[in-house]
Amino acid sequence: MWLTSEKHLAPSTIRSYQGSLRLFSEFLIDGRYGWAAACEDAFGTHPVAICHEWNTIAHLND
Repeated sequence: MWLTSEKHLAPSTIRSYQGSLRLFSEFLIDGRYGWAAACEDAFGTHPVAICHEWNTIAHLND
């Protein structure tokens, strides 16, 4: 991972980045806020989650 190998960031910093990104993408995806529909109308596609258990820092440490 670029953040650990080249930037030499601490795992806690990377977890924080990933947590923020996960929360933001969950906000976009949540149907209660209407962003998915707005993105579909504006861009022809909808946002999707990109942080999963298998591609986050917790997985890399295992």
